[in-house]
Amino acid sequence: MNGASSIAPKKHRSFNTIDDLLQSLDAVRAEVDTSLFLYQTPDFQWIPSSVYRYDDFRESLTIMATDGVASKTFYTGEDVENGYVYGLVNVAAFLAQSMKETIQYDACDENSVRVNAYNIIVM
Repeated sequence: MNGASSIAPKKHRSFNTIDDLLQSLDAVRAEVDTSLFLYQTPDFQWIPSSVYRYDDFRESLTIMATDGVASKTFYTGEDVENGYVYGLVNVAAFLAQSMKETIQYDACDENSVRVNAYNIIVM
């Protein structure tokens, strides 16, 4: 041997967090529509939203993660092994807030709460 190693170098996987994140979400697509995007009816029943659907969410997430708005993008994780998991946590936090603000009411607009000059809450 001439001093060269007989061990081949490891091939490194190119990480793409948005693709990994979307693949994880795609795997549970049906559950998102039937068990997550639910709203409460006046009869206190939880049924699938007529406004929020997985396909629309996925398209919006892709745009916000890649193009963004006003130079801001949705955080999808780090370009390291399993880095997309941090992005999934961010998606979970976003959906939790969305559920609190709009999905549970099957509404499109978030509640806008302000306090006016007289300390009165204005919606």
